[in-house]
Amino acid sequence: VRSVTILPADGQTTRWDAQACGFTYRGSRFKGGRLGGTVILGAELQLHHADASALEQMARGFMAKRDAGQPWEPSAGSVFKRTADHPAGWLIEQAGLKGHRVGGAQISTQHANFIVNNGNATAGDVLALINLARDTVKRTFAVDMELEIEMVGIWQ
Repeated sequence: VRSVTILPADGQTTRWDAQACGFTYRGSRFKGGRLGGTVILGAELQLHHADASALEQMARGFMAKRDAGQPWEPSAGSVFKRTADHPAGWLIEQAGLKGHRVGGAQISTQHANFIVNNGNATAGDVLALINLARDTVKRTFAVDMELEIEMVGIWQ
């Protein structure tokens, strides 16, 4: 990332270089609501030339790995961060929650750290499963799970 165009709460679009964004592994100045609802509108990327067939092969490999380990249904991706000792999906699965449903949302039967939308999930359904997973893992393993996803908007 060379730069991003952002829309802060004051409504004045501006451009930040990558250093100003504070990018780190799974982090940036934009995470955790620290910038009060700022939205990234676009990004300028620096790309490098490479052999097209090598890139296609690499992309196919990434897609095959993703398809083998992640659900195909719509989701927000990996819900919880890995804990110090275990992947979150393993903890959720060992707690007996794999496949558990609330409304139209379900803890994936393929990977328990994904909450999938079976067609009519509401934000409340997803939040109920997040809370269930967090509470059940805490009760079962005495482990606090931290969200990897960002909760945007008003949640009760």
